[in-house]
Amino acid sequence: MPGVQEALKELQDMGYKIVVFTARHWADVIVVEKYCEDHDIPYNKVICGKPLGVLLIDDKGFHLTDWKKDLPKIKERLEK
Repeated sequence: MPGVQEALKELQDMGYKIVVFTARHWADVIVVEKYCEDHDIPYNKVICGKPLGVLLIDDKGFHLTDWKKDLPKIKERLEK
C-alpha cells in the first residue's frame, strides 16, 4: 500500500515495535522477512500462523484503508 514505509517508520520512531502478523505458515517466515526487506517495510518481528477464517473480530483491530489518511487516526488511538 502506498505510504506504508513512511507510516511504519514514523511509528517505529515514536518507540512502537512493528510486528507483522500473517496467516502464512511458519515455514514462510523467511519469505515474509525478505519481502519486507526488499520493499523497505520496517518491522521488528514476524509472527506466522494467525487463525484462518472469513472474518477476524478483534477489540483492538483497526481497519486500514490508506496509510496516509489513517496514520493520524492510528496515532490518536495510540494516545488513548
